[in-house]
Amino acid sequence: MWATVFVSTGLSALAGYLFLKNAMPETIPVIKALAAGGITAMVVDTMVPEAFKKGGPLVGFITSLGLLISLVLIQLQ
Repeated sequence: MWATVFVSTGLSALAGYLFLKNAMPETIPVIKALAAGGITAMVVDTMVPEAFKKGGPLVGFITSLGLLISLVLIQLQ
């Protein structure tokens, strides 16, 4: 399975480079948002159920607070 993930990730990166190297600048934030959404979904699917089981409802609040802080820090750059 991991070999498939490795190969498909590499091919996707190559395809993105080849097909999107002349893309409009407005396209890049959309691509980054989709990538961030995918990573967030993966983390939530993997880690949040166990964290909620061990930490209770406070885990959701702390997770949201962490996301808010990261967004604020990005805007301060």
